[in-house]
This record gives sequence, C-alpha cells and structure tokens, in this order.
Amino acid sequence: MTGVQTCALPISAPYLNELYDQLPEPKSVWEYFLKVTQIPRGSNQDGENFRHKQILAFLKKTAEDLGLEASVIKGDNLLIRKPAYPGCENKSTVCLQCHMDMVCQADDQIQIDFTKDPIIPRIDGKYLKATHTSLGADDGMGIATCFAILADKTVKHGPLEVLVTRDEETGLYGASDLEPGVLKAKTLINVDNEDENAICIGCAGGFTVDLKLPTVRRVEEGFVTKQVVLNNFVGGHSGCDIHLGRANPMHVMGRLLASLQCDCYRAVALECGTAHNAIPRKCVLTVAVKEEKAACFEKKLQEAFAEFTKEYRLIEANATLEVLPAEDARTPCDLASTKRLVNFLAVCPFGPMRWSPVVEGLVETSMTCAIGTTECLDHIKFTASVRSSSKSQIDYMYNRVKCLCEMAGMSISERKGEYPGWEPDENSKVTKVMTRIYEDLYKKAPWVYACHAGLECGLIMEKYPGMDCTSVGPEINFPHSPDERCLISSVPPFMEVIRRDRKSVV
Repeated sequence: MTGVQTCALPISAPYLNELYDQLPEPKSVWEYFLKVTQIPRGSNQDGENFRHKQILAFLKKTAEDLGLEASVIKGDNLLIRKPAYPGCENKSTVCLQCHMDMVCQADDQIQIDFTKDPIIPRIDGKYLKATHTSLGADDGMGIATCFAILADKTVKHGPLEVLVTRDEETGLYGASDLEPGVLKAKTLINVDNEDENAICIGCAGGFTVDLKLPTVRRVEEGFVTKQVVLNNFVGGHSGCDIHLGRANPMHVMGRLLASLQCDCYRAVALECGTAHNAIPRKCVLTVAVKEEKAACFEKKLQEAFAEFTKEYRLIEANATLEVLPAEDARTPCDLASTKRLVNFLAVCPFGPMRWSPVVEGLVETSMTCAIGTTECLDHIKFTASVRSSSKSQIDYMYNRVKCLCEMAGMSISERKGEYPGWEPDENSKVTKVMTRIYEDLYKKAPWVYACHAGLECGLIMEKYPGMDCTSVGPEINFPHSPDERCLISSVPPFMEVIRRDRKSVV
C-alpha cells in the first residue's frame, strides 16, 4: 500500500535512550513507561486469553527484580507487596491500583500487528504521543507510576500493595475476578485518571451487548460494486468524550443513506470500529449500485455529506467521504435487508441519553454503537456500549435497545462485562488528604468530580465494603484514539502527589 509505514521491527535502544534523555525528572516514571510501550498489551478480545501474557510476565519479573513479593492471583491479576519503610510499620496498608491492558487504535497511515509490534512513542511539543497509534498512557502511566514508587527506597510509606488488573478496557474482567480477602489495604488509590490537578470520586457503571441483523442475499444483474468510506472522524473515549458532540461515522452512514432512494443500491458489507469503548473514526460500507444510477448515487451522497459537514464544521473539520470502485465477490443483501440496515443505523441511539439531575454538566447515561462487522453472509454484527451511573437507567437502556431490535428483526445478546458504578463519598478520608496535597502543590483547590467513564473502583469496593477509594492521574487527552497524548509537564507534580500521599494516608 503506497505511503504506508510499518513498525514490524522493534524500536532501537538508541531511539528510546534519546527520547528518555529529553524527558524530565522523575526519570524512573519515563523509564518504566517507555519499557511498557515495547510490550504488546492490547486487551483480550472475545474468547481470547493470551494478549495479556507478555505484559503480565514482564511486570512480575520486574517486581521480583526489585526484590518484592509478586503473585499472579485469580483472573491473571498481579499483586505486588512492598514492606513498610523502617519506622512506618504501624501505618495502615495502602493499595495503588492500575490496569495492564490498553485500547489499540491505529490510523490508515500505518500497518501494525498489536499482538507483536511495539508502540512508537515520540515528543510532540508539550506532549508525549505515539506514531499513528494510541499511546497506551491509559493506563501505561498508571503502571509506570506504581513501579516508580515500588523502586523508590526513599519514600517513607507504610505497607504498600500494588494491584495490576487484567483486561479493564474490555469489561473490567480482572477486577471482576478479584476475590475478597486478598487485599490487606483499607485505602485504594486508583491511578487511572486523566485530568491534571483533579480527583475523581465516582464513575458510571455499564455493559456491552451484541446485536445481529439477519441478512438475506440475492444475486441481481446490472449492479456495480462501490465502497462508501467515511474517515478521519475525531473518535475518542466513549465515556470521557461522549459529551463533546463528536459524530459516530456509523450513524452518519445511516443518515446519508436514509436520504437516498434505497431501491438503487444494496448493502454488501459493513466494517466500522475496533473497540467497544471507543467512538469510531472510520466506517466503510460496501454496496452494489445500479450501474445507471451510480453517478447519481455518489452525487446525492456528497450533497448529504456536505450538509453534515456544515453542521459539524467546528467538531469534525477533517471528516471525509469517498465513494470508490470496489471488487467484492460476496452476494449483495436483498432490498429488505438493506432497508433494515439503513433504518437501524439511522435510529440507533448514540451519545448522551440523560444528563445527571444532581451534578451539573455530568452525563448520567449514554450509548455508543462502537463496532459493526460482516462476519458471514447471514448477518451483520454490532457491539454497543451502555454507560450510566443509575441502575434503573442501565436496565431501561437494555430494554430500549431490545425493543429496537425487536422492531428491526434483530437479535440481542445478554449483557456482557457488566460492572457497577461508583457512588461518591463526600466523607472520604483519602480524598480529603489528597485535596490538601494538591492545594499545597498547585496553590489552588483541585477539581473534585465524578466521571462518565468506567473505573474499577466500583467493582473493587463491592468486594471490599468500607474501602476508602479515590482516583488520580496525569493529564491524558484523547484516550482510545491515535491522537492520545500525555502532557509531559503534568507528570512530575503528579508523581510528587503520589510520593506525598504515601506519607499522609495512614
């Protein structure tokens, strides 16, 4: 493919060393993070159980090389224990918690096998980014922070636990497998937050669900094959970014096609998205178009797309539409199947469904149809993610989608990877301590908030009633996308927060 770069070979040590030299103190954080970028750690997909093995083995050995107790516990989670600093043995145990997997996303400018190839980090002005892929700062920076603390022999802390969980991004599976009684800590600090000078004290729950639209195939004469390609959408995290008004190209595809006469084309295949918790950036629909209507089909699509871009010019300024010749041996869907597909894409819920009546500006409930794929000729499969801080809204959204599927003649799976929300605790001791630390460092009060993303805190607190919990991190923008970046200047003060926290939380 012309203009395509490949990263099949590992990055050279000199390249990493040069990058490392440009990054500020504390150097240990960057050392661990850069090492982690070289180890494939994409979340396991349906039915897989291997993608975490390399990173799990690396982290366990790294902890053991530090002379620490490291155990692989149920769910292939990693639990590391570090003894208290001399004289601090009577302090209560604190647990730092992060996850080992990342959302793997790449743009069209690179060919990469995320099961084998490393991430290529680079400095872009004030930020650390990756080259044409997601960076994995979510939650690679959490891993690096934990190991930097584990390696530091000068921090005066009580007994310390580090819990690194498996497959957070695909359904919090590692946290789900965590057994009661394993952790000794009564205080948990999740290092999977993405805002500088901010403390997260609550999050949404949610689930994923698979939808299948049955298709009937029929051979018809006088049709030519085309690919309708919507590309270069902003995308992003379907929790953190859902309130920003970004478009989902899958639904835009439905909007464009719904404006045309359906009898002039037939759907062949749909491919969109790769991660259930990311807003897609690209959608490709292969269609068979009546040969005499092909020029008109493209013209009408471009006109409809022009209307869309006018509306979204401030949000999706780089979005593109191409109608390309294509070769596809698969038999097209019949007219009825095509209509059902277009109707579903046009009306499937996307974005905020309800705003919090308690917290101004907080999305309470949302839905993202994140993946669409044509696995075989008898159906098109979709994967949708629902998030909400309200249990009743969780139930309502599942029933709502179920009703939509019944009307569309589609099947729906049971909820998968369901996880609870995390209710804020205004009396949290660790939150009050960390608020004081942030005020001391930044000379202003931190932003204390609840988020719409899913964190593992709710699941862990469900298994450990009475656990005092908070979530912090450096500044990370655009997670779950090739635009993901970490603000370099936010890392040193964040590390100082964690170092001071070890002294303060008892």
